[in-house]
Amino acid sequence: MQLPNRWASRSLFAFPFPVTTVLPSPSESKAWEVDTCRGHYNNVSCAVFHPRQELILSNSEDKSIRVWDMSK
Repeated sequence: MQLPNRWASRSLFAFPFPVTTVLPSPSESKAWEVDTCRGHYNNVSCAVFHPRQELILSNSEDKSIRVWDMSK
């Protein structure tokens, strides 16, 4: 599957190397805000973030693709 150039993709769930996030202090910054998008019935293998809109496209091992509107 090939996505249009306006999509910025990043694999979230499979890294071939260790990933470390360093924060100066828990009271000074956040790594991210976490929420659960329910809809897939198996492991999510990839997520793609739109660079200018609050949209996430994800695909799963259940062979489904979902578009999530984060502005809602």
